[in-house]
Amino acid sequence: MIAVLNCLLVGLAATLGTIVIHGLVVHTIIMEMRRDLQRGLLGGRFRVNLTFVTGATLLTFAAILPEVALWALVLDLCGGVGDFGAALYYSAGSYTTVGSAGVVLSPA
Repeated sequence: MIAVLNCLLVGLAATLGTIVIHGLVVHTIIMEMRRDLQRGLLGGRFRVNLTFVTGATLLTFAAILPEVALWALVLDLCGGVGDFGAALYYSAGSYTTVGSAGVVLSPA
């Protein structure tokens, strides 16, 4: 029973970490958009709007990297896989829903 609770707490902590990372990035994007709207830089020209949206998308994509690394660290620390490289591969495969051929989590 205690082992199950420990696993749930570790998963909850990693989930909260992922939410915080993503939240910080979204907050940054919102604040930048608000500033640009107040200055009149956004909203009128297609190229400027497209550039902003592209940058926001790239920034959001960049936030995925530490999120994947966080889950890989959890998998590695919990002994879910053989080493950190395998944990990173498994985490990235799971995050992108592509899968991670050849990497299997330990039964523990």
